[in-house]
Order: sequence, then C-alpha cells, then structure tokens
Amino acid sequence: MNLAAEQKAEMAQKPTVNNGSKYTGEPISVNLKDVDLKDFFRLIHEISGLNVVLDPMIHGNLTIVLDDVLGIRRWTSS
Repeated sequence: MNLAAEQKAEMAQKPTVNNGSKYTGEPISVNLKDVDLKDFFRLIHEISGLNVVLDPMIHGNLTIVLDDVLGIRRWTSS
C-alpha cells in the first residue's frame, strides 16, 4: 500500500472532531482549471455552507485538484 492510500485509510477511521461538533457530508473531489477566485469561493460556500468575504481588490484565477477531501464539509453542533 502506498503512502497516500495509507493516509486515506487512516482518515476514514478518524472522522471525529475535538470541539464536540458532528462531521456530516461526504468527501469531495474537484478538478478545476483557471477558475475565477470568486467562483471558487462560491463553490466552497455551496459545498460547506462556509461564508467567505473577499476584499474587492482580490482577483485572479485558480487551478486546483482535490481528491476525496475530508476537510470541506458541513459542521453541525451536537
């Protein structure tokens, strides 16, 4: 088993959080090329419910590949 597969297996066994919140949702995978930053953060909001405020001076494009990311999920208080 390679290192990435080992890390994925470990993460699947540890879905708990120390602050008492409950982790909900599914891992996501995205492959984006030359996406406007505002559109990227709009996507993050739609996936996670996280509100991101960008300074009007922030602009640019982003290329990113995420495979089965566990960190972009909705959090609910238990």
